[in-house]
Amino acid sequence: MTLCCYAHPHESNVNWEAFTACGTIVLAVFTILLAIAAIRQLIDVKEFFIQNKILNQVQSSESIIIKQMEFHHKLLDGIQFENLPGGRASFKILYQFLNEYYAETLNKAIDETEDEINNRINMAFSKLYKEYCYLFGNYYKNLYLLIKYIDELPENPEYKKDYYINLVTAQLSRFEILLLAYDCIWIYNDKRIGQNFMDYASKHNLFSSLETSELMHISHKELFTNRYKINFDN
Repeated sequence: MTLCCYAHPHESNVNWEAFTACGTIVLAVFTILLAIAAIRQLIDVKEFFIQNKILNQVQSSESIIIKQMEFHHKLLDGIQFENLPGGRASFKILYQFLNEYYAETLNKAIDETEDEINNRINMAFSKLYKEYCYLFGNYYKNLYLLIKYIDELPENPEYKKDYYINLVTAQLSRFEILLLAYDCIWIYNDKRIGQNFMDYASKHNLFSSLETSELMHISHKELFTNRYKINFDN
């Protein structure tokens, strides 16, 4: 006799409601994981485009700096005295003239106050500018615009501001820097560029490598340090 056993549906060991619930949970988790992956991919794509945009901007800025430096060298080469050496050598001659004009102001000095020293520098440089501004005026204006451009670049590590500034100042001879330092004093009260240029000099240590022993007078080092917040390496 053959025994046949049939399981009644409600007596089955399979809990279909639980199985369906588990399947729904698994599907939901899978959907969430897909969504997270998609979001991450979108974020990565967005970051890629942002980084690529920044990189392009940095490259564009560096190209502008290089072109501006090339133009700066053209201005330097264009500085020519009538019967004296031109180009970079002209700044040594200009600085010698400035020293002579400053020596003339010593005879007019009443005291040795900081204000008087500052005024003497302004008097000497005013005379130099009146005589030879056609030689170096545009040169220093262009240098100011270049430093200003670098200073105003975005505060982003991708922009190597210190490197750019050092690259510019490394091109300057000691007499270019010496004359620039006194130029910054002379134009300091010109709010269009003067005070900013001295502020840039202080902020970016433009005069740090300046040979203080070559200043027109020993008192000028203290003047630069106290009044204009300029630091020197020597």
